[in-house]
Amino acid sequence: MANSEVHWEARQEVGQAPEPSLRWVRWVIAGLILLTLAFTSHTKGRFASLLMDQTRHWMTATTHLAGLHIQTPSVLRNLTRGSTSPGGAASSVAWLAPVTHARVDESFGWHGQGAKAAFNPAVVLTVSRHTPVQVGVRGHVTQASGGVVAVQSANHTLITIKPLAHLLVTTGQRVQATTVVGQTNSGRVSIEVERQGYPVNPLASSLYGTRWLGHS
Repeated sequence: MANSEVHWEARQEVGQAPEPSLRWVRWVIAGLILLTLAFTSHTKGRFASLLMDQTRHWMTATTHLAGLHIQTPSVLRNLTRGSTSPGGAASSVAWLAPVTHARVDESFGWHGQGAKAAFNPAVVLTVSRHTPVQVGVRGHVTQASGGVVAVQSANHTLITIKPLAHLLVTTGQRVQATTVVGQTNSGRVSIEVERQGYPVNPLASSLYGTRWLGHS
């Protein structure tokens, strides 16, 4: 009788998957690192500075990140495009502080938890009475009555400040960043910013920022 050859074939254990190749992961990580380095070099460090300022603000003055997704596209455009001064050098356009000697009383964003949570679209500052208030950016007045001053600036940005007394502007008037629009009526003043109809944190680094505020 002819001897039949017996062939043994290794059988894969049930549930044991073949070891995946991680070579593509290395290429993805390397590509992300190169893109990050290229973008950082193109913006000349302004992107890193923006992230530092925004993170510092989130840690000290806010409880919610609302508005970030609205600001990001325009901020990135300004970073990559930049602005040009009369001398031809690139410079960043900063908003001027609306008041002096102020501190944050109520921050922008969500406050509370669960069913009691409420969204605050403005920033409420504690200030001295009869403090002069300026909008801090060029634009035209859309409302100046009832203790409320609203100014429409470029890029569809609307700034509303209240309550004010002794209003010094009228509806339709064009104002500069240093134009005083009125005085604070009490120890608190509310500043609200809308961009294309959406609330934006007035203390974002691309707007008023936080360096002018007191933290006491």
